[in-house]
Amino acid sequence: MKKFIQYFFLFTLMLVLQTSFLPVLFSHNPAPQLILLSAVALSLVAGFHKALLPIIAAGLAYDIAFSPVPGLNTAIFVFAAYLAGFLSRRFLVENKTGGLLSMASMAVLAIAFNRFYILLADKFFLEDKGQLFFSAAFFRGLPSEIIASLAVFFALVLIFQKIEKIPLIVPMK
Repeated sequence: MKKFIQYFFLFTLMLVLQTSFLPVLFSHNPAPQLILLSAVALSLVAGFHKALLPIIAAGLAYDIAFSPVPGLNTAIFVFAAYLAGFLSRRFLVENKTGGLLSMASMAVLAIAFNRFYILLADKFFLEDKGQLFFSAAFFRGLPSEIIASLAVFFALVLIFQKIEKIPLIVPMK
C-alpha cells in the first residue's frame, strides 16, 4: 500500500508537470509524455502486474482532465506498459549495456507509438473523416522530444528502482 501511494504521488506529479510546466518549456516543440514514460519505466522496474493500477488511475485522470476522447490515453499507457513489461522478460534488461539499449529502444518505441496513435485519433475523432495523410507533422520536433524523453525516462527508472529498493547496478553472473 505504501508503494502504491508513492506511485500515485509520482504519477500525480508527472501529470501536473506535463500539463503546466512542460508546455511552457517546450513551447515550439512537442513536450515529452511524462505519464507514458512513467508507465513504461514502472512496468520495466516493478513489473506490469504492480504497475497496472497506478497506470490506469493516472490515465483516467489525464483523460478526464485533458482528453477529448475518454479512455484513449489510458489505453495507450496500459498497452505501452504491457508491451514494455512483456519485452523486458524477453531481453536482457538487467544487463548493463544491453539493458540500457533495450530500455532506451522501448522508450523511443513508446514515444513513436504515442505520436502515431494521437495522429490517428486527431484524424478520426476530432476532424472530418477525410483522407488520412502522414506528413511532416509526425516528424516535427521528434529528435528533441526523443532526447528530452530519454533523459526523463532514465531519471524515472532510477526513481522507481529507489522505491522498489532494487540496486542501481546489478552484478552480472
